[in-house]
Amino acid sequence: MPNQLESRVKALEEWRNKQMIVQALSENNMKHMDERFDRVENAIKGITDNIKEITESKNKVGSRVLWIVGTAVISAFVMFVINGGLSIAPS
Repeated sequence: MPNQLESRVKALEEWRNKQMIVQALSENNMKHMDERFDRVENAIKGITDNIKEITESKNKVGSRVLWIVGTAVISAFVMFVINGGLSIAPS
């Protein structure tokens, strides 16, 4: 009986050691997965930041173009009025 008990304890210890190794490998893999996800997250954040910068710069350029076009239209109308374009022709 003691011999049988001893072999069972050895088998249990071997199983426990294997489980500890599996757990350590699993934790190591999870650490690497976390690092990969962090890299992907940072890359996505960089891309979204670049997109925001591009859209903001386009909005600024678009706003400037709109102001220039609007000013040109108003200036053309004022020149039209100054040159007598709104005068009523005598009948």
